[in-house]
Amino acid sequence: RATRQIAVNLEKAAQAKALAEGGLWWGIARLQDTNPATALRVDGHVYAVPLAGETVRVVVEDESGKIDINHVAAPMLDALLRNCGLGENEAQAMTAAVLDHRRRHSERGGALHAAAFPSTLDLRPVTGMSYELYACLEPALTVHSGSAGIDPRTAPSAVLLAIPGFTAQAVQQYLNQRAFGLTEGAALAELTGASLAAAYLVRSPVRIVKVRSMVQLKDGGAYEGRAVVELRRNRVPAVFLHDWN
Repeated sequence: RATRQIAVNLEKAAQAKALAEGGLWWGIARLQDTNPATALRVDGHVYAVPLAGETVRVVVEDESGKIDINHVAAPMLDALLRNCGLGENEAQAMTAAVLDHRRRHSERGGALHAAAFPSTLDLRPVTGMSYELYACLEPALTVHSGSAGIDPRTAPSAVLLAIPGFTAQAVQQYLNQRAFGLTEGAALAELTGASLAAAYLVRSPVRIVKVRSMVQLKDGGAYEGRAVVELRRNRVPAVFLHDWN
């Protein structure tokens, strides 16, 4: 009986993985649609995609709306750490550890060859980084934007809340307007008058996105697949896969 149950579990896991990968390919194919009326949203909107009698949830996130750990300035990183529960001294120490890692990498000449953090997972060995803290930080982080600023038009709330000089009330105001298409691409600071925030904002074309595909089978079995995709307009191929897992 135990052997049979193992086989059933493996079959469900394989089914969930196959469906999740189908969701990833659905998202990647739809990303090539350049019609503003039908193009996928890249701000974390959840799409429910019916596949093989199951529902696959697909989310597309613009990496320009996240905090790049290879470029982020200390005040924004410190704010993000505090929002994840660290006290003032702990946040300052963790910020210093991350920046020190970047500095030492640069001094070794690493900047000429690779980023100090090739993946967000490379934050894990930093002194003081717990599993729980990393789990809180990871959704707001990227290594693909190449900028110290973030694009507020696609940034998640956790990122917006880390902008120095910006209040939770202002973030909610902006998100409400963005949800109803009322921002018209306006910069966050223009909407709120938060002049301090302006230094951390950029306007970037959607270039690299993360596609997440999540499956929970009706009779058990779950899987989440992720792909990092570069959109290359008017080039062949039109999309380039940076990561798939």
